[in-house]
Amino acid sequence: MGKCSYDEDMILHAVGNRLRELSQEYGYTFKEMAKEACIDRDNYMRVERGERNSSIGLFCNIASGLNIKVSDIFNEEYKEYLKKYDDIAFLRKILSSDEYKLIKKKKLSIC
Repeated sequence: MGKCSYDEDMILHAVGNRLRELSQEYGYTFKEMAKEACIDRDNYMRVERGERNSSIGLFCNIASGLNIKVSDIFNEEYKEYLKKYDDIAFLRKILSSDEYKLIKKKKLSIC
C-alpha cells in the first residue's frame, strides 16, 4: 500500500473545515457540537481549527447527533478542502516565502 500523499496538518484542517461547515448547516454552536461529540467545547474548537487529532468515535458521535452517516462527513466537500490544502502545500514548495505571502494577500496573480 502506498504512502499517504497528504500530511497530517492538511487532513486535520480539511476535517476541521468540514465540521465547521456541518455545524453552520445545522445551526449548531461550538457547545452543541461538542456535546454531540462527547468532548468539552475547547477541545471541539481545537478540532475545528485543525489543531487536534480526532478519533473515529468522535466522528461517530457527531454523525449520530446530526442524524447523518460518518461517510457524510468525508464527502465531496471534504475532498475539496483536502485538495485546497494540497494546492497550498504545492505553492509553498515552488514559491519563495515573499511570493507566497503576496499571493495569500491576493496582491500577486499566478495566472
